[in-house]
Amino acid sequence: MEDKSRLFTYAFLSRMFSDVLDIKAIRQLRDNTDFLMLLGQESLDYFKERDDAQIEEELNVDFTSTFIMHTHPVESAIFDNSKDIVTGLENPVMQFYIDHGYEVNMNATHIMAPDHMAIEIGFMQNLVMQGNYEAQKKFMHQHILNWMPPFLIACEEMVSTPFYKNLCNFASEFFISDYTYISEKCSHDA
Repeated sequence: MEDKSRLFTYAFLSRMFSDVLDIKAIRQLRDNTDFLMLLGQESLDYFKERDDAQIEEELNVDFTSTFIMHTHPVESAIFDNSKDIVTGLENPVMQFYIDHGYEVNMNATHIMAPDHMAIEIGFMQNLVMQGNYEAQKKFMHQHILNWMPPFLIACEEMVSTPFYKNLCNFASEFFISDYTYISEKCSHDA
């Protein structure tokens, strides 16, 4: 997969897991039938069979109940038995961000955890833009692969809309596939 496609995919996933979808995002998805088909036939059919208002309502209920009310797509909450979300410099992912020149302005986002899935995915997008395969591999190994694929597989069972079922499956497969790609790039560059 070319880095341009990887950039797009990371940007897309970061957006999809950051917040509920507005009408503009829903219309953009509806207009991109190739991408909906890439997610799965069920997603394409879902968008064909419903109007924008119905899609907005169903997807927003699904997102809110799954990713806000019943789970926390936050690395520290997954690994901390107390389910506490670690913010600030005591969060291990923050040091990785700092070491690679990535500034997370927590005041500019409604997401209050630096290790939220959407922010970690956005960081990967940044690493892809930099072309730093070693850092990509290390971040995937130390952070993303440790929790996102199993988390997304569990969420796939919880969500009710075909779109989010397909999205969770697509994302977990993409992360694993991309790690293989990054590892091969690192081997060839060595």
